Formats: sequence, C-alpha cells, structure tokens
Amino acid sequence: MLSNLPHLVPSVIYAATCSFLWARRQRLIYSAMVLPGVFLHELFHLLASLICNGQPVSMSLIPKRDDDAWVLGSVGSQNIRWYNAWLIGLAPLLLVGAVPIYLYYAEWMGLKLFAPQDFVVAPVIGSILITFWPSRADWWVASRSLPAILVLIAGAVWVTNLGWI
Repeated sequence: MLSNLPHLVPSVIYAATCSFLWARRQRLIYSAMVLPGVFLHELFHLLASLICNGQPVSMSLIPKRDDDAWVLGSVGSQNIRWYNAWLIGLAPLLLVGAVPIYLYYAEWMGLKLFAPQDFVVAPVIGSILITFWPSRADWWVASRSLPAILVLIAGAVWVTNLGWI
C-alpha cells in the first residue's frame, strides 16, 4: 500500500491550496473548497448522534463567524450524555479511513500514477485531510464522556488481565 502513496499527491496539493487560502484570509473560497469534507464531518456527527441516541435536531453547512472563530458546519443534538458524548464528538476521526480505502482501490484497480481518478477524488480526500480532526467544540463535547472513557480503559485492562489494577 505504501507504493500507492503517490496517488495522494493531488489530494495533498488540494489540501495545501485550501490551507494557503485560509492563511490568506480567503474564507469564502476556502469554505467552498472544503465543503465536501465539512459535509462528511457533520454527517458523521449526525450518524453517530442517531446511532447513539443523541437525538439530533439540526444540521447546518452554512459558514458563519462566531466571535473570533469561523464555524463551517454544525449538528445540534438534544440528548448528549456521558455515555454517548465521546462517540458523537469524535466521530469525524473515522473519516481518515477514506485514505487507505482509496489507496486499496487504486491498487486493486491497478491505477497508473496520476490517473484521472486521483484528480477526481482530490477535492474529497483533500478536504477530508483538513476536516477529519475534531474541532474545539467537538473535543469539549467528547470530554463529557471522561468517566465512560476511564471505565472503558479499566475494563480493557481488566479483561486483558495485564495486572495494572
């Protein structure tokens, strides 16, 4: 799979271009370019909220300024609790799985370097590379599950019988 990493060059260039636009304060163009990733980011929050009984009530993909930060999208849920907050808040981390999936696809299809598919998926993979990481608000939501995370870690240690407890 490492031999297929050059297939990601167009996606990395796309992500770098987006980052350059953000640094140059071209917020409207940047927002349009990362929209596929923002949509997937928020979709993963929405799906996690549905699956984990978070009871989602809203979803927005309209960029807006909030004090000193930009909010490119949001999902509102009315039942975020200690047991589901980490799943809902950190769900976009699963997006990074699209990268190896595409690399396996390129290998399976026997794609040549810089095949047309590399350029077609560049906006999606490139924007995922920028948006898969949870925002500060996402981390704040996930932090409400600290007790659940500690219980999971303790349970994993106990089940594997490592004797740390």
